[in-house]
Amino acid sequence: MQIQEPIIEERKIEKNEDDPSDFEITPESQIFDAFSSDNNSQEALQTSFKAKQRRQEDGDSKVFENCLFVVFDVSREPLGTVLILKSQDDDNVTVNFRITLRGHWIRTPIDHGDIVRIIGQFKKSNQYTLTLDDDEPDPETGALYLILEPYILIPSTTIVSSFPCVRRSIFADQFRTNLGDFEYPLVIGNIIHEAFERVILKQRFDDEYLEQVYKESMKNHICHLYKLAEPDVKVFNDLKLAAKNIQNWVSNMLDRKSFLYYQP
Repeated sequence: MQIQEPIIEERKIEKNEDDPSDFEITPESQIFDAFSSDNNSQEALQTSFKAKQRRQEDGDSKVFENCLFVVFDVSREPLGTVLILKSQDDDNVTVNFRITLRGHWIRTPIDHGDIVRIIGQFKKSNQYTLTLDDDEPDPETGALYLILEPYILIPSTTIVSSFPCVRRSIFADQFRTNLGDFEYPLVIGNIIHEAFERVILKQRFDDEYLEQVYKESMKNHICHLYKLAEPDVKVFNDLKLAAKNIQNWVSNMLDRKSFLYYQP
Protein backbone atom coordinates (compact mmCIF):
# COMPACT_ATOMS: atom_id res chain seq x y z
CA MET A 1 0.00 0.00 0.00
CA GLN A 2 2.79 2.42 0.71
CA ILE A 3 4.22 1.91 -2.78
CA GLN A 4 0.93 2.64 -4.62
CA GLU A 5 0.10 5.97 -2.94
CA PRO A 6 2.69 8.06 -4.86
CA ILE A 7 1.54 6.53 -8.15
CA ILE A 8 -2.06 7.48 -7.47
CA GLU A 9 -1.00 11.02 -6.57
CA GLU A 10 1.00 11.38 -9.77
CA ARG A 11 -1.97 10.23 -11.82
CA LYS A 12 -4.14 12.86 -10.16
CA ILE A 13 -1.65 15.56 -11.01
CA GLU A 14 -1.40 14.41 -14.61
CA LYS A 15 -5.16 14.37 -14.89
CA ASN A 16 -5.46 17.93 -13.52
CA GLU A 17 -2.83 19.24 -15.94
CA ASP A 18 -4.66 17.73 -18.92
CA ASP A 19 -8.12 19.02 -17.86
CA PRO A 20 -8.97 22.18 -19.92
CA SER A 21 -11.36 23.40 -17.24
CA ASP A 22 -8.42 24.22 -15.02
CA PHE A 23 -7.03 26.89 -17.38
CA GLU A 24 -7.56 30.54 -16.34
CA ILE A 25 -9.36 32.76 -18.88
CA THR A 26 -7.37 35.93 -19.49
CA PRO A 27 -7.86 38.89 -21.85
CA GLU A 28 -4.98 37.54 -23.92
CA SER A 29 -6.73 34.21 -24.34
CA GLN A 30 -9.93 36.03 -25.35
CA ILE A 31 -8.08 37.97 -28.05
CA PHE A 32 -6.57 34.74 -29.29
CA ASP A 33 -10.01 33.13 -29.42
CA ALA A 34 -11.41 36.13 -31.29
CA PHE A 35 -8.83 35.77 -34.05
CA SER A 36 -8.83 31.96 -34.02
CA SER A 37 -11.65 31.76 -36.57
CA ASP A 38 -11.92 33.55 -39.91
CA ASN A 39 -15.30 35.17 -39.13
CA ASN A 40 -14.18 36.64 -35.84
CA SER A 41 -10.98 37.89 -37.41
CA GLN A 42 -12.82 39.73 -40.18
CA GLU A 43 -15.26 41.30 -37.72
CA ALA A 44 -12.41 42.55 -35.54
CA LEU A 45 -10.60 44.06 -38.51
CA GLN A 46 -13.77 45.77 -39.72
CA THR A 47 -14.47 47.20 -36.27
CA SER A 48 -10.94 48.55 -36.00
CA PHE A 49 -11.12 50.08 -39.50
CA LYS A 50 -14.48 51.77 -38.79
CA ALA A 51 -13.21 53.24 -35.54
CA LYS A 52 -10.12 54.62 -37.30
CA GLN A 53 -12.27 56.02 -40.10
CA ARG A 54 -14.62 57.67 -37.59
CA ARG A 55 -11.72 59.34 -35.79
CA GLN A 56 -10.40 60.56 -39.14
CA GLU A 57 -13.78 62.07 -40.08
CA ASP A 58 -14.11 63.76 -36.69
CA GLY A 59 -10.66 65.27 -37.06
CA ASP A 60 -11.39 66.54 -40.57
CA SER A 61 -14.62 68.27 -39.55
CA LYS A 62 -13.30 69.78 -36.30
CA VAL A 63 -12.48 73.48 -36.19
CA PHE A 64 -9.80 74.58 -33.73
CA GLU A 65 -10.90 78.10 -32.81
CA ASN A 66 -9.24 80.37 -30.23
CA CYS A 67 -7.27 77.47 -28.78
CA LEU A 68 -4.14 77.17 -26.68
CA PHE A 69 -0.99 75.85 -28.34
CA VAL A 70 2.55 74.96 -27.38
CA VAL A 71 5.24 76.34 -29.67
CA PHE A 72 7.01 73.27 -31.04
CA ASP A 73 9.34 75.02 -33.47
CA VAL A 74 10.26 78.60 -34.45
CA SER A 75 11.69 79.41 -37.86
CA ARG A 76 12.85 82.94 -38.81
CA GLU A 77 12.35 83.30 -42.56
CA PRO A 78 12.57 86.29 -44.94
CA LEU A 79 8.80 86.40 -45.40
CA GLY A 80 8.04 86.15 -41.69
CA THR A 81 8.34 84.05 -38.58
CA VAL A 82 6.87 80.56 -38.93
CA LEU A 83 5.60 78.76 -35.83
CA ILE A 84 4.83 75.06 -35.63
CA LEU A 85 2.27 74.50 -32.88
CA LYS A 86 0.95 71.56 -30.90
CA SER A 87 -2.48 71.54 -29.29
CA GLN A 88 -2.43 72.35 -25.59
CA ASP A 89 -6.12 71.62 -25.00
CA ASP A 90 -6.21 68.06 -26.35
CA ASP A 91 -3.27 65.67 -26.18
CA ASN A 92 -4.95 63.27 -28.63
CA VAL A 93 -4.74 65.77 -31.50
CA THR A 94 -1.85 64.75 -33.73
CA VAL A 95 -2.19 67.63 -36.22
CA ASN A 96 0.72 70.06 -36.54
CA PHE A 97 -0.60 73.62 -36.74
CA ARG A 98 1.31 76.30 -38.62
CA ILE A 99 1.10 80.10 -38.40
CA THR A 100 3.21 82.75 -40.13
CA LEU A 101 3.82 86.06 -38.35
CA ARG A 102 4.33 89.18 -40.46
CA GLY A 103 4.41 92.94 -39.94
CA HIS A 104 4.93 94.08 -36.36
CA TRP A 105 4.04 90.56 -35.16
CA ILE A 106 7.55 89.48 -36.19
CA ARG A 107 8.91 91.31 -33.13
CA THR A 108 6.93 89.09 -30.77
CA PRO A 109 9.54 87.39 -28.49
CA ILE A 110 8.40 83.80 -29.02
CA ASP A 111 10.62 80.82 -28.32
CA HIS A 112 10.34 77.04 -28.27
CA GLY A 113 8.11 75.79 -25.47
CA ASP A 114 6.08 78.99 -25.06
CA ILE A 115 2.32 78.83 -24.69
CA VAL A 116 0.24 80.97 -27.03
CA ARG A 117 -3.42 81.50 -27.76
CA ILE A 118 -4.30 82.06 -31.39
CA ILE A 119 -7.49 84.02 -32.10
CA GLY A 120 -8.45 82.39 -35.39
CA GLN A 121 -9.73 79.18 -36.95
CA PHE A 122 -7.52 76.23 -37.81
CA LYS A 123 -9.40 73.75 -40.02
CA LYS A 124 -8.84 71.26 -42.81
CA SER A 125 -9.96 73.69 -45.52
CA ASN A 126 -6.98 75.97 -44.75
CA GLN A 127 -4.70 72.98 -44.09
CA TYR A 128 -4.40 74.08 -40.44
CA THR A 129 -2.27 77.03 -41.57
CA LEU A 130 -2.90 80.70 -40.73
CA THR A 131 -1.20 84.05 -41.33
CA LEU A 132 -1.07 86.89 -38.81
CA ASP A 133 -0.35 90.24 -40.47
CA ASP A 134 -0.89 93.97 -39.92
CA ASP A 135 -3.21 94.13 -42.92
CA GLU A 136 -6.87 93.17 -42.78
CA PRO A 137 -6.92 89.38 -42.30
CA ASP A 138 -8.34 87.01 -44.85
CA PRO A 139 -11.47 85.35 -43.38
CA GLU A 140 -10.26 81.91 -44.42
CA THR A 141 -6.54 81.94 -43.63
CA GLY A 142 -6.04 85.02 -41.47
CA ALA A 143 -5.69 85.14 -37.70
CA LEU A 144 -6.76 88.12 -35.60
CA TYR A 145 -4.46 88.05 -32.58
CA LEU A 146 -1.71 86.09 -30.91
CA ILE A 147 -1.54 86.20 -27.12
CA LEU A 148 1.82 85.16 -25.70
CA GLU A 149 1.65 83.45 -22.29
CA PRO A 150 -2.11 84.13 -21.88
CA TYR A 151 -2.02 83.29 -18.18
CA ILE A 152 -0.46 86.71 -17.51
CA LEU A 153 -2.92 89.46 -18.51
CA ILE A 154 -2.34 93.19 -18.07
CA PRO A 155 -5.28 95.64 -17.99
CA SER A 156 -5.41 97.98 -20.95
CA THR A 157 -5.54 101.01 -18.63
CA THR A 158 -2.21 99.97 -17.15
CA ILE A 159 -0.66 99.80 -20.61
CA VAL A 160 -2.07 103.20 -21.58
CA SER A 161 -0.78 104.82 -18.39
CA SER A 162 2.77 103.81 -19.33
CA PHE A 163 2.80 106.31 -22.21
CA PRO A 164 3.76 109.91 -21.33
CA CYS A 165 1.09 112.57 -21.79
CA VAL A 166 1.52 116.28 -21.01
CA ARG A 167 -2.24 116.73 -20.61
CA ARG A 168 -2.69 113.93 -18.06
CA SER A 169 -2.78 116.25 -15.05
CA ILE A 170 -5.42 118.40 -16.74
CA PHE A 171 -7.59 115.40 -17.58
CA ALA A 172 -7.19 114.05 -14.05
CA ASP A 173 -8.52 117.33 -12.67
CA GLN A 174 -11.38 117.61 -15.16
CA PHE A 175 -12.61 114.01 -14.91
CA ARG A 176 -12.56 113.27 -11.21
CA THR A 177 -14.72 110.31 -10.30
CA ASN A 178 -13.82 109.65 -6.68
CA LEU A 179 -16.24 111.91 -4.84
CA GLY A 180 -15.07 110.60 -1.49
CA ASP A 181 -12.01 112.90 -1.67
CA PHE A 182 -14.17 116.06 -1.62
CA GLU A 183 -15.12 117.98 1.50
CA TYR A 184 -17.40 120.98 1.87
CA PRO A 185 -14.66 123.67 2.18
CA LEU A 186 -12.94 122.29 -0.93
CA VAL A 187 -16.14 122.38 -3.00
CA ILE A 188 -16.97 125.90 -1.84
CA GLY A 189 -13.42 127.00 -2.66
CA ASN A 190 -13.68 125.61 -6.20
CA ILE A 191 -16.98 127.45 -6.78
CA ILE A 192 -15.54 130.73 -5.49
CA HIS A 193 -12.44 130.41 -7.69
CA GLU A 194 -14.53 129.71 -10.79
CA ALA A 195 -16.78 132.70 -10.03
CA PHE A 196 -13.78 134.93 -9.38
CA GLU A 197 -12.25 134.08 -12.76
CA ARG A 198 -15.48 134.88 -14.57
CA VAL A 199 -16.06 138.24 -12.90
CA ILE A 200 -12.45 139.26 -13.57
CA LEU A 201 -12.87 138.46 -17.26
CA LYS A 202 -16.17 140.32 -17.47
CA GLN A 203 -14.96 143.12 -15.19
CA ARG A 204 -18.26 143.06 -13.36
CA PHE A 205 -18.36 142.96 -9.55
CA ASP A 206 -21.92 143.99 -8.70
CA ASP A 207 -24.06 141.84 -6.42
CA GLU A 208 -26.52 140.84 -9.16
CA TYR A 209 -23.83 139.48 -11.49
CA LEU A 210 -22.00 137.74 -8.65
CA GLU A 211 -25.18 135.93 -7.62
CA GLN A 212 -25.76 134.84 -11.22
CA VAL A 213 -22.23 133.48 -11.53
CA TYR A 214 -22.48 131.62 -8.22
CA LYS A 215 -25.70 129.89 -9.26
CA GLU A 216 -24.16 128.74 -12.53
CA SER A 217 -21.03 127.48 -10.76
CA MET A 218 -23.15 125.59 -8.25
CA LYS A 219 -24.70 123.64 -11.14
CA ASN A 220 -21.23 122.52 -12.23
CA HIS A 221 -20.63 121.01 -8.76
CA ILE A 222 -24.13 119.70 -8.14
CA CYS A 223 -22.89 116.09 -7.81
CA HIS A 224 -20.40 117.03 -5.09
CA LEU A 225 -22.96 119.11 -3.20
CA TYR A 226 -25.52 116.33 -3.43
CA LYS A 227 -23.05 113.80 -2.01
CA LEU A 228 -22.15 116.16 0.82
CA ALA A 229 -25.91 116.60 1.56
CA GLU A 230 -25.53 120.34 2.01
CA PRO A 231 -28.71 122.43 1.45
CA ASP A 232 -28.63 124.99 -1.36
CA VAL A 233 -29.62 127.82 0.99
CA LYS A 234 -26.61 127.25 3.23
CA VAL A 235 -24.26 127.00 0.25
CA PHE A 236 -25.60 130.20 -1.32
CA ASN A 237 -25.31 132.14 1.95
CA ASP A 238 -21.69 131.07 2.33
CA LEU A 239 -21.02 132.20 -1.24
CA LYS A 240 -22.56 135.60 -0.52
CA LEU A 241 -20.04 136.11 2.26
CA ALA A 242 -17.29 135.31 -0.20
CA ALA A 243 -18.77 137.84 -2.64
CA LYS A 244 -18.10 140.60 -0.11
CA ASN A 245 -14.48 139.50 0.12
CA ILE A 246 -14.16 139.66 -3.65
CA GLN A 247 -15.58 143.17 -3.75
CA ASN A 248 -13.25 144.28 -0.95
CA TRP A 249 -10.26 142.83 -2.80
CA VAL A 250 -11.27 144.71 -5.95
CA SER A 251 -11.70 147.92 -3.96
CA ASN A 252 -8.19 147.66 -2.51
CA MET A 253 -6.22 146.17 -5.41
CA LEU A 254 -7.78 147.48 -8.63
CA ASP A 255 -8.55 150.89 -10.05
CA ARG A 256 -12.24 151.54 -9.43
CA LYS A 257 -12.49 154.01 -12.31
CA SER A 258 -11.96 151.27 -14.84
CA PHE A 259 -14.97 149.25 -13.60
CA LEU A 260 -18.22 150.97 -14.43
CA TYR A 261 -20.40 148.29 -12.84
CA TYR A 262 -18.64 148.23 -9.51
CA GLN A 263 -20.71 149.65 -6.63
CA PRO A 264 -19.06 149.36 -3.20
